[in-house]
Amino acid sequence: MSKPRISIGKNNHATADQSTTRWYSLLMRAMQSDRSRLRELEIRVAHPQHWSAGEYRANLENLRQLKFRLNNQLNKLRQRAERNT
Repeated sequence: MSKPRISIGKNNHATADQSTTRWYSLLMRAMQSDRSRLRELEIRVAHPQHWSAGEYRANLENLRQLKFRLNNQLNKLRQRAERNT
């Protein structure tokens, strides 16, 4: 994902829209958290011997839902980027 666009003001000073910068920062933080959770669930699913059958099924379902949510977010970001270009 690229950083938010920075526009050049009338005095050739770079200015960034604060709401865009804040949104980008929050998005990066959320994505980092999601990536950490994704790695954790992938490891849990890769080693089922450490979990009861119920916990293993719950880990599989949580992994499936997280992957779906991340793919959905990515598609929305792509659509937004296409509209803004």
